[in-house]
Amino acid sequence: MPLVGGGGAGNVSGGNPSGTGTSLNYIGNHAYGYSGKIEATNAQDFIMLNFTTGNEYIKGSMQFYYAEDTSDDMIFSLKINSELVFSYLVTNPVSAGASSNQNIDIIIPPFSNIEILAKNGSSSTARDVYATISGRVYA
Repeated sequence: MPLVGGGGAGNVSGGNPSGTGTSLNYIGNHAYGYSGKIEATNAQDFIMLNFTTGNEYIKGSMQFYYAEDTSDDMIFSLKINSELVFSYLVTNPVSAGASSNQNIDIIIPPFSNIEILAKNGSSSTARDVYATISGRVYA
């Protein structure tokens, strides 16, 4: 893709190529997303990532993390086209940086709306969590 404005980096499809947000980013045949810190309580599901895929499918993995010390349980969920297809309970993590301790492998179909959500499963206290997703794009 040509450079815009006579210099600097080229346009990168998919939005924010180096930061956090709710979108999915593409580099060549790879896709990734970083939610950044999200405050989640038990009042509702909080959106961590929310994007729609194009005509490709993605073979990837998700990972969930705590951004603060807490013993609160957290519920992480995946919806595809508004249907709940996955829910994961992480219990008693204790320390910041604690994760689900596993990558959760997924296949994301073409033309699908993806929502990755978090909810505090223990209390109404807002807890800081974040999610990552990465994978390979196939046409």
